[in-house]
Amino acid sequence: MVRGSATVENFSAVDLRDLLEIKLGDQSVAQRAVDIAPGSTTEVAFEFPLPAVTAETIRGTASLQGDRLAEDDRYCFWLGVYQAPRVLVVEGQQTGSESLHAGFYLRKALAAGGDIMPRVVSTAELDELPLDGYSAVYLADAMVSDRALVRLERLLQSGGTVAFFFGDNSSSENLARISWLPAKPNGQRNLPAGRLTVRALEPRHPLFMNTWDANTPFPAVPQQRMFNLEAAKDAKVLLTLGDNLPFIVAGKLGPGKVLMVNASADRSWGDLPLSPAFLPLVKQIARWSAELDRQFATYLVGDSLPPAPNLPRD
Repeated sequence: MVRGSATVENFSAVDLRDLLEIKLGDQSVAQRAVDIAPGSTTEVAFEFPLPAVTAETIRGTASLQGDRLAEDDRYCFWLGVYQAPRVLVVEGQQTGSESLHAGFYLRKALAAGGDIMPRVVSTAELDELPLDGYSAVYLADAMVSDRALVRLERLLQSGGTVAFFFGDNSSSENLARISWLPAKPNGQRNLPAGRLTVRALEPRHPLFMNTWDANTPFPAVPQQRMFNLEAAKDAKVLLTLGDNLPFIVAGKLGPGKVLMVNASADRSWGDLPLSPAFLPLVKQIARWSAELDRQFATYLVGDSLPPAPNLPRD
């Protein structure tokens, strides 16, 4: 359902009796009668089911039947439309039984419930795979080539999400090649045995919406190893582990989102995949990737507009 309101203002010296109509594209979706006293303003609430659309945005109009000054009888807006996440999992380790593959638990968690059906590929396949149409790419202990990094950067510049999970194949030296990471790895550390407390530094972040809050804290995590991470200036540390060690760090590249989960998606660095935190975390990343992060603001003539993400910089 779409719910909203329109502000209608009567500038005249007589009563205004009119009909407010809401359209999406060429389809009329709501009509409301308005009756406004001279020099007054009213809020007109409306509600309608969203028509079937395949685009991520749809143009709408709110209009009156019209008077002698037609220029202010119509207002245009853009409505963001939620689309199901389209997810790719890239595995850095694919030897042995399927349960030992780096993306095994990611695939199981994402597919739970049947709303997301991820595609799983190797790092070599990523070099030739077009990423158009994917909302998120999960890198499970995958050290990717320069060619694949170009593809991932294009995905980010088009508004997609890249999520890093680490493991035995990961190294600070290889990750240092990636200039748009939200944190710089500086060696690894071993952690004390047992479950380590997780603390949310950004409890109202979209990644935690409807999942964790003050009444439902993020569960403690059985982690054995992690990177020493130095967060970039414009990055956000969302969760810390143990003694304030960065656990989840978020950053951006253009309109795209970059996440670093300082753990392995398999059991090489700990038992995060077996903890009650893993499935909702993996699902939340996918759902967050499908949310439009654009600002559908109202612009006036003369305002500057942000450049399109794919506009050549040279």
